[in-house]
Amino acid sequence: MTRTHSMRSISLLLSVVACDGRPDLRDCSDVDLSLAEGLPMRLSEVGFYRDVVNQVVSDTAIEFTPRYPLWTDGATKRRWIVLPEGGSVQTQDADDWSYPVGTATFKEFTRDDVRVETRMNLKTEDGWAAAAYIWNDAGDDAVRQLVNAPNVAGTPHDVPGAAECQACHGGRGDFTLGFSATQLDPETRRALFDAGVLSDRVEDDLELDPTAESGLGVLHGNCSHCHNPHRDDQPQATDCYAPGDRVDFDLSLPHDLDDLTEAPALRTGSEVLGETGDSKVIERMTTRAWDDDRPPMPPLGTELVDEEGVAAVRAFIDAI
Repeated sequence: MTRTHSMRSISLLLSVVACDGRPDLRDCSDVDLSLAEGLPMRLSEVGFYRDVVNQVVSDTAIEFTPRYPLWTDGATKRRWIVLPEGGSVQTQDADDWSYPVGTATFKEFTRDDVRVETRMNLKTEDGWAAAAYIWNDAGDDAVRQLVNAPNVAGTPHDVPGAAECQACHGGRGDFTLGFSATQLDPETRRALFDAGVLSDRVEDDLELDPTAESGLGVLHGNCSHCHNPHRDDQPQATDCYAPGDRVDFDLSLPHDLDDLTEAPALRTGSEVLGETGDSKVIERMTTRAWDDDRPPMPPLGTELVDEEGVAAVRAFIDAI
């Protein structure tokens, strides 16, 4: 593929294609909740907190920050991973990390200075169990919530039902988002390897100009868990999305990408047909009005447009 052909491809892709879904995009009623129902009722019973009242987490909890976070209406988020004793993340395949049974991840959401929920994902022998825990008014414990809860604690923040966790997480090989070679910077990866958290060194890193990295980073963090070529192969990925209902293209950002013409979006864009025009990606990113044929993107966890994210993607499109 020549560079000229690649540039034309990405322009076509971002001009014509959006993250097409089906009307029941948010219907995850087919998801089996038995694993989520087996999680403790209270977050204080999970073992994540050493002192839940004073918000002191366990010494085994490793806090991390992804470089390209999912947009959730400006909520402040903190994230941790806890591995079982003696366990490590298997990173031999730098683009597809896997986790030992007993791994747990936690993501805490604060909206308008109110801590509203902490989401927990736990890898069991039978698969991943996932649910949100809503904090009480005293802030000294959180209760497991299996169904949707809108406008929690007087904020505009909506807590998803446990079934909806599959909608995003089900599209990755081992369920976990935000903890990967792409999402963790090289210094963090080196420190985690030295601490025995990662099984193998992952030294390579992105070598893109800031405009390209920023735009592709937004697409990676917000779109690639659905729009990747392996989603339909995942055992829990099709409970919320039917195979074949999405346009088949890849918005992942490889951790070691150094040539923009090799970006997955560029490689797959040439296979997309349609008339040129205004960017449908921008169109879908800038609306929150639900349309059965063209739902807003991201379709879950947001009621506000990510203006900075839109600007980054727009600048990337303009640059090419």
